[in-house]
Amino acid sequence: MKNSITDEMIFGLSTEHLALFKENIYVHQDIAEPLIQLITKANEYGIGLEIASAHRTFKRQELIWNEKMNGVRPVLDKHSNPIDMSQLDEETKVKAILNWSAIPGLSRHHFGTDLDVYDQRAAQKNDYRLKLITPEYEAGGIFEKLADFLNEYLNDASCPFFRPYSVKGDGIMPEPWHISFQSIAEKFTKQFNIHKAIEIIRTSDIIGKETICSLFEEQRFSGTSFEELVLKFRNI
Repeated sequence: MKNSITDEMIFGLSTEHLALFKENIYVHQDIAEPLIQLITKANEYGIGLEIASAHRTFKRQELIWNEKMNGVRPVLDKHSNPIDMSQLDEETKVKAILNWSAIPGLSRHHFGTDLDVYDQRAAQKNDYRLKLITPEYEAGGIFEKLADFLNEYLNDASCPFFRPYSVKGDGIMPEPWHISFQSIAEKFTKQFNIHKAIEIIRTSDIIGKETICSLFEEQRFSGTSFEELVLKFRNI
């Protein structure tokens, strides 16, 4: 890795570790070539692997979060059904969003190593609008072929990518579309500092930040690893 990892990179406050992969898509500068290889391999299977989302800044994740809190952007339950957020108090809203979305500052998308992918070829052929919901990647779903390809390719020991949210459990909903460049992502997660995260959240414009910080304190997350923190937050 060309750059040492800083807190600003971990929390989506810096873009110096990124490279432009294609129009409006930025990734960690060291994963571009392996990503091209993955796309090429998928193409051999007749799959047009495309990136729906790659790096997100803290502000971008904050916007997504706030739009969900305000009911502007849909929030789904664990069965991919929309939730009426207007009927919920703030704590229940926060917990509902955590089923699928990370708190700003705690998103793996800040690293530039993590991607949401879909089969653009299948979507265009069927004039389909991407939703990024589990049924799209299950048997009979429009992206079943992509899911099968990833199941096979990512299980190869030589593949540098993996799915961080591959199975249902511990409050985490499976995200078959989410892949991560494991070796570099692990360097980010190992340097994650929970106290710095709380400090950033407290001074942010995140809607519900007081509730979020209270949950940090109630759960006594001090000393918790990044992976454990995400699991615990999505299981409260």
